[in-house]
Amino acid sequence: MSISKTSDVNALLSGVLENIQEYVDRQNSHIESLYRIGTALSSETRLENLLEMILCEAMGFSNADGCTLYVTSDDERHLCFKVVETRSLRIKMGGPGEPIRWADLPLYREDGSPNREMVAALCALDGKIINIPDVYEAAEYNFEGTRQFDARTGFRSRSMLVIPMRNYEGDVI
Repeated sequence: MSISKTSDVNALLSGVLENIQEYVDRQNSHIESLYRIGTALSSETRLENLLEMILCEAMGFSNADGCTLYVTSDDERHLCFKVVETRSLRIKMGGPGEPIRWADLPLYREDGSPNREMVAALCALDGKIINIPDVYEAAEYNFEGTRQFDARTGFRSRSMLVIPMRNYEGDVI
């Protein structure tokens, strides 16, 4: 009976140690990603390359299949697509490659009021992180563009994590 208990404890400890090692490996990977971004911020001279790297690292951090990076227009009235990637569909646009020809997202409506229906616009306007478990169940946002993308490609968008990107002064860019 004691041999069985000892083997159970050893198996439990082995599982715990494996989980700890996986956690440490993930944390090391995140630290390496932050280091790469920091190095690129101080050395990269082409904005397109830097934006593509930020998108790639963000996908790695979040284990995302797809990601879109926007920047605000010069007049701060729109979000402009800069880099788009969906790995499972082998879609990659923007960055140092071919420019994206999709329409900008309006931050404001025609009457001048804030566009609070589009999740990316709301994130940029409020500067807050938005986490959506399932875009098809989130009635408070307009996901027409997402649904059109899914219909065209056969993809099924699920969760969305929308994070404002800030400059060194803390302004959403």
